Amino acid sequence: MHPDYIEILTKDYIENVLIHIFPDAITNKAWSSGMSISGKTFSIEISNDSIIRCAQHYKPTSQSFVHFTSLQGMDSILREQSLRMYNLNNVNDPNEISFTLIDLGSTPSEIKKIKDGIYVLSMVDSVELNKENILNLWRLYGRGGEGVAIELEIIDEGFENNFVLANIIYDKLNLELFLESNNQFETRNNLIVNKNDVLAVIACLHKNTYYKIENEIRLIHNSEDGYSATQTFNPNSHFGRDFNHRNEIGSYYKLKIHKNEKEIRDMFKPNVVIKKIQIGFKHKQRFQEIKEYFEELKLAFWVAKNRPVEFDIELSPLGDSYR
Repeated sequence: MHPDYIEILTKDYIENVLIHIFPDAITNKAWSSGMSISGKTFSIEISNDSIIRCAQHYKPTSQSFVHFTSLQGMDSILREQSLRMYNLNNVNDPNEISFTLIDLGSTPSEIKKIKDGIYVLSMVDSVELNKENILNLWRLYGRGGEGVAIELEIIDEGFENNFVLANIIYDKLNLELFLESNNQFETRNNLIVNKNDVLAVIACLHKNTYYKIENEIRLIHNSEDGYSATQTFNPNSHFGRDFNHRNEIGSYYKLKIHKNEKEIRDMFKPNVVIKKIQIGFKHKQRFQEIKEYFEELKLAFWVAKNRPVEFDIELSPLGDSYR
């Protein structure tokens, strides 16, 4: 297959099909991170960077975010010097991704395979900490006030293509014109397009309006590597497995935090640092004990990194207004 032919097909697909999902696909020059033809099947994956550049409504306006976890989770984050991004088979919404892909006719097995390879870190904009909705978020994701809210700074200095930081849109993705133009593309080129490849990451960014209270922003890592048992005792592996909060076996990706300049340069992954740890309001009586414990871990983290690791530790202000 002549490479120029695939490039011509890709240009055709972006300009005549994807334009109906990314209005700025042409002016902002959307590009593919991978395309191929196998028999009569055409596969194309649009780069994560293109998603943000060509559909600005997905782009967060902040670099500061909040992630909720348990005290045990916070302990693991400091000990592992990493955040765990769990794959989409471990999230609360049972219709995750299928909310969009079902309209393509995707099968349950296809959807599960896609969810197996997409890892997410769920967050909200840090401004939510000072809004009235914060109590609901503590109830939903902060163990009812017994967990921890971690304020993070994520600096996008050029992620690897398989990372993207994006807003969740609580509405259906309108696929009518996309599907119509996709069918026309298939007819004129005598090909079948693997639409799952095209829309897998986009499908992660659309959820049912029932979940709108979350105001979620996601860091997404899509990977074909995944977890294997041989990686369990490999200290350099980014993947692992454990039991999630529903006692299901979950696969996760370890994202290093507080990386030094060499680590950022070598890996081109998001530069993530902890700015503040807010202890849940249910721990008001034990706050000093918990704070001292995390201060000790912070010092050990500092020694392990051989450079300063700074963040504040405070009690949620809801401690005086809710119990």
